[in-house]
Amino acid sequence: MLIKLNLLRLDKILTPICFLMILLGCSHEDIKLKHHLVNLQERYPIIPTSGWKVLNYDQGPNTICYTLERKNLDTIVFMESCRVLHDSIWNPGEEFYVISAYSKTYLDNDFKYILNGIPDTNYYVKFAIKKPDSIIFISGKYYYQWRYGLLNKNQKTFYVNHSDSLEKLKGNILPELPGK
Repeated sequence: MLIKLNLLRLDKILTPICFLMILLGCSHEDIKLKHHLVNLQERYPIIPTSGWKVLNYDQGPNTICYTLERKNLDTIVFMESCRVLHDSIWNPGEEFYVISAYSKTYLDNDFKYILNGIPDTNYYVKFAIKKPDSIIFISGKYYYQWRYGLLNKNQKTFYVNHSDSLEKLKGNILPELPGK
């Protein structure tokens, strides 16, 4: 009798909540994503909390990760972000949110621009739409070369040892890294 009475009470509580969620068009996944984005925005205020499309969701033993895309007119933002759980080896006892990849792509006249990295810019490049193999670096040329395997072994070593100062250099006309 007590179990039946508790189930009836539970039913009275859950039915309106489920009805409201259906009415509002919110699924459990939508609510989890919104929670993720709100917490992420606390650390990265520039990140909007709406308008994202989930491309991938992955839950590991210590992480919950999303791969997201957001389109606005001619601008596409791609972001991978994770919630690192309390019992992780990275920060035991503390939960935190982190962006592992971020890029923003947009068109302007004859060029396509790609901004990569948040909160710091890893690289910022533009491509001529008619010549997509011609990259013009606004910043981050050495990071781009290191990230995409365009440096030889000696240059990679030089980059890793001096990356803190090399990543701050701007411009397209920069010398090759030593070690060729």
